[in-house]
Amino acid sequence: MAEQRVIQEGDCVLFKRDEHSKVFQIFRKRQIFFEKTKIRGDQLVGQAYGTKFEVQHGKLVAAVPLPEKSLTSADNTGCGSVAGKDNRNLVASEENQKLSQEEIMKMKGEGLSGQEIVGKLVEQSETFKTKTEHMVEFRVLQPNASLLLDVYKQTPFKICNVMSGATVAVVESCQGLVLGAVMERMGGSGRVLHLYPGNDMNRHNVKNFNFTAEHMAVLHEFPLNKLASLENGTLLSSTSTGAVESDRGTGSSDAVSRTDEGNSKAATAADSDNVKSDEVQMGDSPEKNIQGDSAQADREAKKQERTEKLKAAANILLEKNLDSLLIATKHDPVPLLLRLLPYVAPSRCVVIFCQHKEPLVECYTQVREKGLGVQLRLSESWYREYQVLPSRTHPLMSMSGTGGYLLSFIRVTS
Repeated sequence: MAEQRVIQEGDCVLFKRDEHSKVFQIFRKRQIFFEKTKIRGDQLVGQAYGTKFEVQHGKLVAAVPLPEKSLTSADNTGCGSVAGKDNRNLVASEENQKLSQEEIMKMKGEGLSGQEIVGKLVEQSETFKTKTEHMVEFRVLQPNASLLLDVYKQTPFKICNVMSGATVAVVESCQGLVLGAVMERMGGSGRVLHLYPGNDMNRHNVKNFNFTAEHMAVLHEFPLNKLASLENGTLLSSTSTGAVESDRGTGSSDAVSRTDEGNSKAATAADSDNVKSDEVQMGDSPEKNIQGDSAQADREAKKQERTEKLKAAANILLEKNLDSLLIATKHDPVPLLLRLLPYVAPSRCVVIFCQHKEPLVECYTQVREKGLGVQLRLSESWYREYQVLPSRTHPLMSMSGTGGYLLSFIRVTS
């Protein structure tokens, strides 16, 4: 049996109460506000994922199950998650609670714990026994793809054909939700290539998964604006020297202009001022040189690291052996598809999501006319949720009008 994980400082956790859920990153001194409840992060560190909590005197504590006769006597009260049971017959009324406000305040003054007061309220409540069990739950869960999709269910994007050990390219503008779902599915084995426009990676949802270093090691990124350089063969030859030489060239030209300007000023300055200036500069130069050399070394190290990562991502593309290509972006998918399709291996799956049908129809036409794929399928991913109850059935009213469209096909070569 797998060891139960506990919440560590810096973890992202998912709070869930009824149908409301939200992700927070936990720090000991950070306050969290969820469903009008203020919680300190240090109250959660060390607690097990999946624990049910309740608030007592402004503090979050692990909830103790109420007595069986109060909560789980299904034979007499029908409490619990019984099929067909709901809260339709509950009527808000002050008469439902026999304890008055004065009696509750008196119990607090006598020092009764929150659990004891809740037990008294349950015993004296006329309607609590008929409530469904989920109404009194407050849980802290470990985020995963399913739970995060519930959080962001206004835009539920789908993933397809992703497995451990695969090489998957992802182009998305879903704040890293699709990318994180792919990484979770692969389980730290394989390669995930994140293709992003310009300098905007925008994948903050990836950290909500709390991936280990092993999971993060499979992630590579490559900017789409460098595809042209990769295709004409100038990217790998220029990455190691071009950026550095450009920086040095700019710096040297600036230095020349500063030197010329300094010489012109020095020609008009007094000799005594020059001597004093030289003495000050000579006195400060050792410390400044050390700091400057350290900063320059850090810049060079970071630049070298970025270069190595870019080369690794470029080599993945140059293999032209991608197992899957997933596109879920707000940009026009047609040019993205035609540009990236040559890097997908034959007999591999391509999936494109778009909120509108017309761009996918154009993709469908291009792929079919050029013979780039088979088994093309364009479908709408929207499903209406229905509430089915005894003697009444109706669709859920508070939902979006569309779930977008999916185009999938298998890549072939002529």
